[in-house]
Amino acid sequence: MSANLEPDRVACNPRCRSFRPLRSAIILVFPALAASCSPTEFRFLHCEPDLSRPVRLNQSLVLHFNSEVLARSVDEHAIRVLDASGQPVRGGFQASGDSVKFTPALACRADLKDGGFSPAADYRLELKGSPFLRSLQSRRQERLRSSSVLLFRTVSTDPFFIDDRTEEAGGVVEVGHDDHGVLLKVNKPVDPRSLEMVKVRWRGPWGVEDHSMDPSGPLIVLFNGPEAARLRASFPSAPPAPFVEGQRYGICVDQGDELALTDLGGRPVRRGVLMDLYPFVLGCGVPDRDAKAVAPASEKSAASSAEGEQIR
Repeated sequence: MSANLEPDRVACNPRCRSFRPLRSAIILVFPALAASCSPTEFRFLHCEPDLSRPVRLNQSLVLHFNSEVLARSVDEHAIRVLDASGQPVRGGFQASGDSVKFTPALACRADLKDGGFSPAADYRLELKGSPFLRSLQSRRQERLRSSSVLLFRTVSTDPFFIDDRTEEAGGVVEVGHDDHGVLLKVNKPVDPRSLEMVKVRWRGPWGVEDHSMDPSGPLIVLFNGPEAARLRASFPSAPPAPFVEGQRYGICVDQGDELALTDLGGRPVRRGVLMDLYPFVLGCGVPDRDAKAVAPASEKSAASSAEGEQIR
């Protein structure tokens, strides 16, 4: 018997040979499947509005990402808006889904210097990403792939604020008072520059009949927010007689044909309402809404010709 000098071969069923191409295909396809199933990198996409154009003073900046943002990673270390001197801009960030919105603080002073954004000013928006430890993260706790810096400038001329003509003009919805004056709550933000265009008068039992005091203290904005504004009309420094607790007094805000308290869209804030008399009672937490204050004939004619209902 002759010896078999060929190397030993493993006996293989012919059917097994048909599976070799399939096995090779699985080996080639599996890495591609694994790559497609792996999480994508957390990336910044774009900002609204387009920062190549001037930003208005009450305009929010919305940053969009390719994945949901981890809300607790949105802090002063990971994202911030700075002015030209490197100081943080007053305002607030809010994460919602795959976006983060920055809303600047609205000005209360007529010169607009106490607002988040100032006219004709340069700003920078910084986003911290990898390799910084304190960076923006996705819901999967992935750090932002890279850092970004966005430069923009605010408007230098009117309109300073967003003018949305589709919304209704604001109006006074609540009247109250404290030790320093009467508080008027307006259901929309107001343009603080228009405060110098209105005149406040007071009414009270300082004589045989109620009479007005003119002029009186200034009208100032205490709070200006995205949803409402709170104004204060200061008490006169020297009224004809001291204010008496439990006595009914009133406030009247006069506005001319062209000069008016306006909202951020440039519309008068319910001129008809503001020309009416707001009654309030000292010593009470809320105004006397059930009582009507009697106004002189001149005020009655002005109020009747204006639009809006009287707040009581």
